[in-house]
Amino acid sequence: MKRLLLVEDEEVILKALRRLLERNQFHVETATTVEEAIAAQPQSFDLVLADLRLPGAEGTSVITLADPVPVIIMTSHASVRSAVDAMRHGAIDYIAKPFDHDELLMVINRALMQFMLDVHSTEHGYEEVWPPVLVKDSAMRGTGQLPKFAKDAFRMAKDEEWEAQAEAQGHDLYLVPTAEVPLTNLHALLAYFK
Repeated sequence: MKRLLLVEDEEVILKALRRLLERNQFHVETATTVEEAIAAQPQSFDLVLADLRLPGAEGTSVITLADPVPVIIMTSHASVRSAVDAMRHGAIDYIAKPFDHDELLMVINRALMQFMLDVHSTEHGYEEVWPPVLVKDSAMRGTGQLPKFAKDAFRMAKDEEWEAQAEAQGHDLYLVPTAEVPLTNLHALLAYFK
């Protein structure tokens, strides 16, 4: 269960957000001021969700204190300037009130995924790999996708120029149907060069 610090001074919004987040499997602790947020040790959470306008100080002041934990800034006074300022301070994202619950959950989950990728790549030495979305027919054959699923596979457009190029290069290109195709071929390629 991910730990989230919610910093919001409006009690109605605070309670509603807490209920929403707890229903979606987050452990939520709350603060109504920047001082309370600091006392809660924001760097010990997985994510901080802070209102921009808080009593005493702006929510963006939590960003440096929470580092490296991602901070999402929310506000009912949305403007391009406030969004840019929040991002300049280091917020991972910015969301305007009133927001759709699904949109908020999407923003939170995206921020958590990005944070986890950053942690694993910087602290644990993992390398993020972006597999291709188009592969040669040989990659499809190597994983058993062709000829078995030839009718279901999406082959690149068949115009005259493409046909001539594919024939000259000796292969067709297909959209990747599953992650198995590029990952299996990347694994085979890496094993070959070891």
